[in-house]
Amino acid sequence: MDKPRAIIVLGMHRSGTSAITRTLNLCGVDLGKYLMPPGREDNIKGFWEHWDIYQANEKLLHGLNSSWDDVRALPERWWDTDSAKAYRLEIINILNRDFSESPLWGVKDPRICRLLRLWIPLLDQIGSSPRFLIIVRNPLEVAASLRKRDGFSTGKSCLLWLKHLMESEIGTRNRPRMFATYDALLSDWKSVMSRAEQIFGLTWPIKPEEACHQIDAFLEDTLRHNRVKNTSLIQDTGLSKWIKTAYLSVMAAIDLGDKQLIRTIDAIEDELNDALGLYEPAFTELWENYRAGNKQLQEQGRLLEDTRHSLDEVIRERAYHQSNSESLKAVIKEKNVHITHLESKLRDTEYELSEAKQTVVRLESEDDLLQKIVKERDERIQQMDKALGDLQESIAETKQAVMEQEKERGYLQSSMKDKDEHITHLESKLRDAEHELSEANQT
Repeated sequence: MDKPRAIIVLGMHRSGTSAITRTLNLCGVDLGKYLMPPGREDNIKGFWEHWDIYQANEKLLHGLNSSWDDVRALPERWWDTDSAKAYRLEIINILNRDFSESPLWGVKDPRICRLLRLWIPLLDQIGSSPRFLIIVRNPLEVAASLRKRDGFSTGKSCLLWLKHLMESEIGTRNRPRMFATYDALLSDWKSVMSRAEQIFGLTWPIKPEEACHQIDAFLEDTLRHNRVKNTSLIQDTGLSKWIKTAYLSVMAAIDLGDKQLIRTIDAIEDELNDALGLYEPAFTELWENYRAGNKQLQEQGRLLEDTRHSLDEVIRERAYHQSNSESLKAVIKEKNVHITHLESKLRDTEYELSEAKQTVVRLESEDDLLQKIVKERDERIQQMDKALGDLQESIAETKQAVMEQEKERGYLQSSMKDKDEHITHLESKLRDAEHELSEANQT
């Protein structure tokens, strides 16, 4: 049975990690159920970031006295600390809970770029087969976005961009990986997804042509608020050569392979480590001051946010009551019309009820009369039944008498016939005797 495959989206904040992750999701990559809600001002279309994993990564960095916007290196062998081991177990439990049944799933959190020394071993431990999709955006565009959202200077944003790129590249060497640019995603996402399919050796559960309408609608041009041409980056004299070299190298690696990119990143890492070794104490002092000031600002911000929420709540409540008052007036007016209509129907019903009662009284009177008539008819029927019985009995007796008379008549008729024959015989004998007597007289 094939191992479940995971796509880990890496990249600097504001580089298009949300856009590429949603595109993967629309092609069938499971992101889990517990996603971070969309922002109110930034990422209004969603972060597409697993909430529990974000929380674990954030708490891990905080436990290491760091943050996503800390340009310093993490403590030496931080992944072996008790705190890191505890969060490693927590992340494993989250992944097993939400993705154990998913053949293809994905996770996006820019913080993972800095935490790959912990993430790659735990992915191996759960039996996943990770692929790493590293999305890159022009660092000056990232800086402009962070200046607007967080008030960061261009220098800090570009250094953060470089740190995220370097840690992503170094941490994923000899692993299935792919670099893509935010420009390419917005201009021709189908080619990006096709190339990922080939490099990662997989087939998207949902064909891109089936999801194209949703993806096109999501990757609309309004997602991009800051545009900087590559020529502007190259010509910017105030920008570090590390930034320019790293960006141009990763752009070349997309088409030519990553050998030159690896050499470039190694060289920059050596130089950057030397520089950070010199400036690390100053950075740490600035960081501690920044965190102290930032904590106070956060507390003031929370207070301001609470006040804003309270004010919004009062405004919403007032608007609700105003709206509710108007709605109640409309409802009362509607109810009054309805009551008038019901009163009219009630009067009609009462009139119909009165007529019905009169009809009932009349019908009851008619019913009494009909019952009397029925009773009389019943008595008459009983009398007629009795008379009929007597008549039938009389008829039977008459028939009997007729039969006896018929029988007597037959006897008499038979007797009369005999008598008639006897008379005829006697008359014949009389005539014979008279004839003989006449002859005797003549003699």
